[in-house]
Amino acid sequence: MEITYKRELKHNYLIIIPEETFYDSYEIRMMASNCIDGLLKFHVKQVDNIRSYYYEITSRQPLTRLLEYQSLGAEELRCLITGIVRTLERMETYLLQEGQILLEPDYIYVEPENFTVYLCLIPGRQGIFPEEMTALLQYLLGKVNHQDKECVVMAYGLYQESLKENYGMGDLLRLTGRDKSDDMRNEWGKEPEMKDNDWQTDAMETDGEAELIRPVGRNKKAVRREPEWKERGKKVLENKTILQDGSKKREESLVETRALFRNILTFAVIAAGGPVFCWFLYGERGIKQYWLLLVALDVLTIIFLFVRIVIPELLEGDQKERDFVEREDKNRYDEEESRHEWQMVFQEEPENSHEIPVTGNYEMNLKNEECTTALLTEPERPLNSRCLRSTEPGIPDIIISYVPFIIGKQEGLADYVLARDTVSRLHARIDREGEEYRITDLNSTNGTTVGGRLLEMNETAVLLPGEEVYIANIGFIFT
Repeated sequence: MEITYKRELKHNYLIIIPEETFYDSYEIRMMASNCIDGLLKFHVKQVDNIRSYYYEITSRQPLTRLLEYQSLGAEELRCLITGIVRTLERMETYLLQEGQILLEPDYIYVEPENFTVYLCLIPGRQGIFPEEMTALLQYLLGKVNHQDKECVVMAYGLYQESLKENYGMGDLLRLTGRDKSDDMRNEWGKEPEMKDNDWQTDAMETDGEAELIRPVGRNKKAVRREPEWKERGKKVLENKTILQDGSKKREESLVETRALFRNILTFAVIAAGGPVFCWFLYGERGIKQYWLLLVALDVLTIIFLFVRIVIPELLEGDQKERDFVEREDKNRYDEEESRHEWQMVFQEEPENSHEIPVTGNYEMNLKNEECTTALLTEPERPLNSRCLRSTEPGIPDIIISYVPFIIGKQEGLADYVLARDTVSRLHARIDREGEEYRITDLNSTNGTTVGGRLLEMNETAVLLPGEEVYIANIGFIFT
């Protein structure tokens, strides 16, 4: 099997010449006359008794290229597995065999924006899909984001499930947190209607993710029941938390009320007890004679209550604040420790760190905790770096301070974002071999031109100093 690439007008094609050039079956006619979601568009060309299969891959990127510059997250992994499963389900409608899918990462094409998956089906191919799916999951296991624990656990679970004998795609789909009812509901926007015998007894899921209950009558909707351990546990925790918080607040409020009542009663007894006792012994004359003593007694009572109540409450508040800070520090330390322990289990592959130069008009330098601003007359250019000098007004120069260096309009994937409608999401990549710089077209729609020649898709050309380069219709001079 021979695989090449070709650009025709504004379309890019993956061309496959099969080993059996005279193979003919209904799969070829089915693929040529139908557009099946999830499969690359397909048409056949035959020249000199050599048949070639043309697959349109314009603006799409192979999975290996995307994962070369970014890690695989949980949502991307979920979209990838779901896309493969949905495509296989649609293939069954057209009586296409899963063994005809080329499941190598280099030929699985993805839309970078929404991670939509497109597979390449080769008529007449005889592959062993379960084994190839296991190999793909093993490849993805090494590309996951090791900081995303959900993704790591999901990828490891998928790979372990694929090692089991006679595993099914439904088993993999459940491990992603989705099932067929979710896919049908997402595709049509409503609950699917079901008929008798639509769901067999082996469709009952018991692994804790979801359960589909088979309806009794006809034309009744599927009933999806959330797992008991998840729903019950969530409700119990919520109810327990609410009850504990309510009981604790009521208890604290009752204690504070009792303490306040007790302090008020103490002050009232002392304040009123002195004059009453003096009047009982000496009558009205005694109150007039000893009124200063009685006032002093009330003042001492107030001071006593202040020392006993207010100051301890202030000290208790400070202690609570210190305890809260200590707990937060301890929780943060425990979280960091757990993250380090996790990283020890799933070691992340080292990545090349690149220093990105400052391209603005000002450079901030921090030294000895003093901030000074140095005014620059032009963008600073690092030593041994190259540059694409813009030949059009309003387009800044592109400083190439490290390699590989990707130019495109997709934020988060491109090293330099060239926000123009004519530029593809991942348009071109610049590499270096020794002292020689090279540019590669990344399956762009409008192409990359070097020295007046339009590159083929995925073609690499040498960049010489002073050479004119066009990214789509935007001109640069390589210096």
